[in-house]
Amino acid sequence: MANEKSEAGIVDNNTDRVIAVEEIDASALSGESRAEGDASRDLERRSYRLIGMSCASCARSIETTLQATPGVRSVTVNYASEKAVVELDPSQLADDDVVTAIRSAGYDAEPERSAEPSVPGIVTMRVNGMTCASCSASVEKTLKTTTGVESAAVNLATETASIRFDPARVRLSELKRRVKESGYELVESEQDDDGDRDLEKVRVAKKRLIIASVLAGTVMAVMIVHMFIVAIPGYLAIVAALGAPVVFGVGRHVHIAAFRAMRSGRPNMDVLVSLGSLPPFLIGLAGFFFPVQTFIEMATTIMTFHMIGKYLEVRAKGRASQAIRKLIEMGAKTANILVDGEETQIDVKELTAGDVMVV
Repeated sequence: MANEKSEAGIVDNNTDRVIAVEEIDASALSGESRAEGDASRDLERRSYRLIGMSCASCARSIETTLQATPGVRSVTVNYASEKAVVELDPSQLADDDVVTAIRSAGYDAEPERSAEPSVPGIVTMRVNGMTCASCSASVEKTLKTTTGVESAAVNLATETASIRFDPARVRLSELKRRVKESGYELVESEQDDDGDRDLEKVRVAKKRLIIASVLAGTVMAVMIVHMFIVAIPGYLAIVAALGAPVVFGVGRHVHIAAFRAMRSGRPNMDVLVSLGSLPPFLIGLAGFFFPVQTFIEMATTIMTFHMIGKYLEVRAKGRASQAIRKLIEMGAKTANILVDGEETQIDVKELTAGDVMVV
């Protein structure tokens, strides 16, 4: 016999059973919730260091590109720290895929290695003291034979160790101790890398600024003499020779970044600087063949002012980063916990749920 349907539910005339529609809907919703929960548990949050950003528009461009990449759930790009935090599905995307997507937008990136495991029990750390393949094999064997370590891979070229372990059975401090006993040192790679990287950026920006300022200053001095005091023979050749290293040497990275931005269809500040320096310089060179006004001085000056701005920006960001790191360093580094009734000192990063801490 046919079944009858009512607002409250479905009535089976053969068995007089009533199946509530609400219960069916609830079961379906429950299944959807479980599926969403399983999907969210499969997601990983990864951090990448960005290279080549020059303005907030660059950050938005990278963010838009990553958001359109299949497998990416959410993206946060921080221009100040030059980092991107990406929540993704590891079954669809690997680190190389994310880097490739960023490069397609005209920038570069590299995955960040951190001593703090993004997934509990997985960590990448730097190994000091290795000089040959035998050293890396020794460190790897030491780690693999440590109770609680599931797998370990040591790379001599990058001087890093990737370790998968059970936090309930072994702590990072124990891994460091075992490696130290074998004659090497296991250290947190990101502790000193950030500070060194900031100093290197300031050094490079300062070097570019000095070169540009000296040459641009000379160009301006020659221009003033030529315009207001006495005509200088071969003036165009002189300013072209002085300005070329500024526009094409010091500003080379600007033009490369501008080309990548235009190729990806997302113009940024580098494009403006490049358009403000390249055309005037090239038009000025036409003065060797045609009676046209030279604009080489303008091109040199624009690039120099850009170098001044970049140096001030990099220096300010470096100082801010140092201040933040100092604030972090003021926090507690170790904690005293009870292990089998005995007080033991460990790194605060190794605290886990259930530890009894002595205050």
